Amino acid sequence: MSTPAGPGPGAGPGPGAGPGPGAGPGPGATGDALLAIRGLSVDYGSGPAAIRAVVAADLTLHRGEVLGLAGESGSGKSTLAFAIARLLRPPAVVTGGQVLFRPLPGREGTAAAGADGQGPRDGGAAGPVPAAVDLLRLRDRDLRALRWDQLAIVLQSAMHALNPVMTIGAQLTDVLAAHRPAMTRAARRARAAELLELVGIPAARLTSHPHELSGGQRQRVMIAMATALRPQILIMDEPTTALDVVTQREILTELVALRERLGFAVLFITHDLSLLIEIADTIAVMYAGRLVEQAPAGQLYRAPRHPYTLGLLTSFPPLHGPRSRLTGIGGSPPDLRQLPAGCVFHPRCRFAMDRCRTEAPPLLPPGPGARVAACWLHHEGAQVPEELRRPDDAPTRDHGGQVPRAEHHGRAPRSGTAARAPGPVGDRSRP
Repeated sequence: MSTPAGPGPGAGPGPGAGPGPGAGPGPGATGDALLAIRGLSVDYGSGPAAIRAVVAADLTLHRGEVLGLAGESGSGKSTLAFAIARLLRPPAVVTGGQVLFRPLPGREGTAAAGADGQGPRDGGAAGPVPAAVDLLRLRDRDLRALRWDQLAIVLQSAMHALNPVMTIGAQLTDVLAAHRPAMTRAARRARAAELLELVGIPAARLTSHPHELSGGQRQRVMIAMATALRPQILIMDEPTTALDVVTQREILTELVALRERLGFAVLFITHDLSLLIEIADTIAVMYAGRLVEQAPAGQLYRAPRHPYTLGLLTSFPPLHGPRSRLTGIGGSPPDLRQLPAGCVFHPRCRFAMDRCRTEAPPLLPPGPGARVAACWLHHEGAQVPEELRRPDDAPTRDHGGQVPRAEHHGRAPRSGTAARAPGPVGDRSRP
């Protein structure tokens, strides 16, 4: 992968930067900015024929937060995730921006990890806050030391991500041997067994090969492998795709339990916005390589501000209340080689105005509060449709029976929201 020698076009502030516009910690976060993405842009190819897959993306992930990234297939979600971890392959090239990572004190390098392979307890020894580092400019040796130890990724297809000719135990201990060379063989084996038990798989499965496990078990193995070294950040790229809803619910329940136990932050990528409503603190929506809206999960669910977000929310049927017509989103995502002028969503938007066809809207707050949207409807002089001007504290609308994560678990409600009784993740039977 190629990266720019210095901040490229659209690059954001330097290592001392704070959260981006509209960013704010969710109820599960500590308020500390762990990962700050500033002006990140990715092209496929070069020159005039280059395809701009990600355009000046700004995101902030706080410690302990679950940040959801939603959008249709081809919107740039996975490209953004792979750019963060520097896993892109040619012809992809990062053309601008920064990925600023601020490790916990005592975890600036693998030397701080304990011999049991679990890293320092309680976030490591107290000390001065380390400076943020730009992952795009790390040397290859430093990047290899950071991956899995502080930033891990769960890929979309576990069957393809796992080595088919190696046992599960061999693949888990391989991670430990690479990053914790001081561990004995017996200690690595014990840690691998512990990891499997942590995700609900018997330790006896260490001798199994990937094809001997179910799809859900393979995905659990990937989660166990990703959490082996207790990373601070877990990137999950559509981890429940192609799994049935029962298995999906089990995996999400285990993921939330692991996050509560280990304290890592999650960037959860999916095309299923209804899924993010259940588990995320904050949700960002992408379309045609651009972030078009970002808001706390509860606010985005009750009161979307961008027509694309509204279309995603009305694309799945409600499970309670009177029947309603599904509107969905007309048309298809644009060809990134021939994007329309102005707002890239305007050909599919039922609220499009003349200005939308000629000018691209900036990502700005549509009003007070920790949210941003890229839509001319929220600028001075525009007539905002009723669907896009509901107050942030409006009563919960039933888009599909989902309840935002903070309300599921009885967490402190977001501003203006009413707390609900605790309930299990994935419980879609509640109004």
